[in-house]
Amino acid sequence: MIPSFGSSRYLTLALIACVALPRWSYADNKFDLIITSPSADTESVVVYGSDAGPAVSDTADIGGQDSVVITPINEIERSESGAVAPAVAQVEVTPLSAAAPVGQAPLAEVRTEEAPVVELPKEAPPINYPINNEASKDDDSIMVAQPVGSNPAQSTQVAPATDNMDSEGNENAEIAPAWQADFIRGLTGTDGVLSLDLQAVGQEERLQESVRLDEAVSIALQNNNELKASIAGVKSKEWDTMGTYSQYLPSVNLDVAVGRERSRPGSYNDSNGDRVLDNKHLRRDRSLLVRQPIMDLTVIADIFSAKDKQSIADIDKLGTRDTVALGTVTAYLKLLQSQVAIQLADQYRVYLDGLAKVMQARVDAGGATAADLDRVVSRSTLAESARMEAVGEFEINLAEFKRLTGVMPMKIVVPSRLAPDIPADMVSASKRAYLNNPTYLGALKKIDLDKDDRHKAYASMMPKVYAQYSGVYSYNAGGAANANPVDGVYATQRTDTAMIVAQWSINGLTPVAGALSAVEKEKQSYLQSVDVRKRMDQAIRANYTAVNSTKKRLAVLQKTVEANERVVKGFEDQYKSGTRSLFDLLDAYEQLYNSRLNLTRVIFAYTQASYQIRQQMGEIVPSIIDIKG
Repeated sequence: MIPSFGSSRYLTLALIACVALPRWSYADNKFDLIITSPSADTESVVVYGSDAGPAVSDTADIGGQDSVVITPINEIERSESGAVAPAVAQVEVTPLSAAAPVGQAPLAEVRTEEAPVVELPKEAPPINYPINNEASKDDDSIMVAQPVGSNPAQSTQVAPATDNMDSEGNENAEIAPAWQADFIRGLTGTDGVLSLDLQAVGQEERLQESVRLDEAVSIALQNNNELKASIAGVKSKEWDTMGTYSQYLPSVNLDVAVGRERSRPGSYNDSNGDRVLDNKHLRRDRSLLVRQPIMDLTVIADIFSAKDKQSIADIDKLGTRDTVALGTVTAYLKLLQSQVAIQLADQYRVYLDGLAKVMQARVDAGGATAADLDRVVSRSTLAESARMEAVGEFEINLAEFKRLTGVMPMKIVVPSRLAPDIPADMVSASKRAYLNNPTYLGALKKIDLDKDDRHKAYASMMPKVYAQYSGVYSYNAGGAANANPVDGVYATQRTDTAMIVAQWSINGLTPVAGALSAVEKEKQSYLQSVDVRKRMDQAIRANYTAVNSTKKRLAVLQKTVEANERVVKGFEDQYKSGTRSLFDLLDAYEQLYNSRLNLTRVIFAYTQASYQIRQQMGEIVPSIIDIKG
């Protein structure tokens, strides 16, 4: 509570203490609340306010008994010449005895009057402050980054202001993916090429000099064993399909037999004309059977089933390809994120070490206490701990990248843009996912496969029709080679037949049971496809929620980083002049480090969610091809 004063001038000062801190936002060309001190000879104060303004009848307690009523502030208007007329108001505090409740002090009313036009720039895009890794010799600033200049050696190019504006010139919450990549490049200070520490890598590892994102995915699609297994599975199904087609080719069976035979009685008479009752002899047989299917519905069902199995294998291969691509992108982005985190931690520690040297000199000179130095050293230890954590994550992600691609990159490159393009809304993405998502298409194709099994079960109850040729040759059957030709018995017999054969296998209820089982399997596959579709919709919805939330956070965190950079710069100057404490400066350092780290995390979260949407749409590989390093 603010003490009550009798003068309206002090009441006005109390009003000043109840409003927001002054600042000017270049991003949206609007005034935030700014209050100047009242002059010595007037009872008024000049107020600059945003078009949002305080709410109607917002009150601020003053001394527990007096309060003021703040009326809305008018919107900013731009004149034809480009000048802006901000809502500048003369605030006069006058008693309102009639409006005061019984038993309370009078209220004060705020009345506004128009102010003169103020010239402002027509466009003021957000300013990006990438880290200046090498501080100027003339400037002993430890932490503050310098504004982006025209020299590419000093900083990266800032995305145009139109990337963050809509068609009406208002600020858009989305920060363009190209700006995100430029921000990451600015943090690294290496033109987007990051060298990886591979000291623990063995000599037997395959090393790659420099790998872009699209190159990493291409290498993974060539070397990944999981994808190779899927390709082998597709080839296997192709041969299975050819095998089912071959069932409609003529089938040829040739049987050849040689051995001894005992006939009782034999097939010939002895010299006395009596039938030989027991004879052992050598016999040779040969039979040829050629069968051409004319009507066999089970063969047709097998052909359709094999084609569906081949289609499922092709779809599974695409699903495996997309999974490997997404895994490679995820590992690559995590490598980038961990490397950025390591560099930020290194920079933070270097800043603190530099400040520790300054503090050590002050302690030695008696201008500061050892406790102040210990505070700086403890912050430096925390920075080292954060670096060690980032190094651990880097090693884990490097192992995953090696598993997917089979190579170890010596350098990775920040892409020209991080996130791929995605549809404007979830409905459009879902429609494209219904047509392209491999998991969903595979679930639908399994329904067709179960239908083929049902048709095959029905077809097994139908007759089969063949064109058949049979040729049988026999030598010395029954010992006929020992017979007298006069008796009409010959050593060889040959039979050739050509006929149409109808075959009907009656197996009781077995085909019926198979058909009913196939019907239930078809129902099972349908319900599974519905579940897959719902899961896909839920995944797309969750990723769009993540994208939309990170869009809003990106704009906020960008401003937070810029504000923290300005705060650190100001605190450093004040600390050197003795008007700012060490603890305030350390807190400002930490807030700047954390805000930069949080912004990078949100950028990579936005990128990861965008790639997951494209993966659900079945279009992740084309989206990666469109993005170059």
